Amino acid sequence: MSTPQEPEITINGVQLTSAQAMAVRIAVSSFDADCGDDKHGKVMAAAYEARLNEVFRIMIGLPAIRSLPASGGTYSSADFDRGWPPPGETEEKKE
Repeated sequence: MSTPQEPEITINGVQLTSAQAMAVRIAVSSFDADCGDDKHGKVMAAAYEARLNEVFRIMIGLPAIRSLPASGGTYSSADFDRGWPPPGETEEKKE
């Protein structure tokens, strides 16, 4: 039985070695974002988790599945491309 190859990863035109790609794969699979307990932080952490799950699936040879965050939120990466807060919402004020 053969060992699966590490993903081919290129960063800014530099091809990573197998050992470097392994380090990136492990980092992606174990990343845990703590972005705070407010609404913004929870949404950001869930979005990171969803996007990293997609990246990890690609890295291990599975199709990326656009998934909702584990929290059940409905924000997409496009929401964050437009800035925070998403259109139509206001950020909660800290008291």
